[in-house]
Amino acid sequence: MLPVRTTKLMSPLLKTLGAVASRAWLDARGIDPRDEIGWFVEVELRADDPSARFELNLYPEEWGFVFRLHKRWSSIRITDLPFVHGLDELKLLDHTPRLDQLAAFLTKLENDHTFRFDHDGATVRTNLDEGATTAAVRTWLNSR
Repeated sequence: MLPVRTTKLMSPLLKTLGAVASRAWLDARGIDPRDEIGWFVEVELRADDPSARFELNLYPEEWGFVFRLHKRWSSIRITDLPFVHGLDELKLLDHTPRLDQLAAFLTKLENDHTFRFDHDGATVRTNLDEGATTAAVRTWLNSR
């Protein structure tokens, strides 16, 4: 029997525009994925309208969002191009911003639908440094 060799897995090459954007978003906020292959940052924003909720999902290979309003929702993912992941009842596919312009998109959603997101109450789920990541996300949300 041959000996089993173990090696540290290397991060996959950033191959898609979505992957590059996710990593750039982390870098811009000083969040280090520490060569964690399966890293994730998931942000949930609730609003003063209880039917409104926005979720931002960042992964090594893509990013995406889900926006729910009343009983309708849109789920969009971005690899090389934005695409509908499930439903797009709110017709957001054609309005999907670049990730670095997402803050302006959130403001537009608030203005178009007359509600306000609770930035300070954002829920952040991550397998990275949770405290630092949550602080960076809240700073980003409050700097819009």
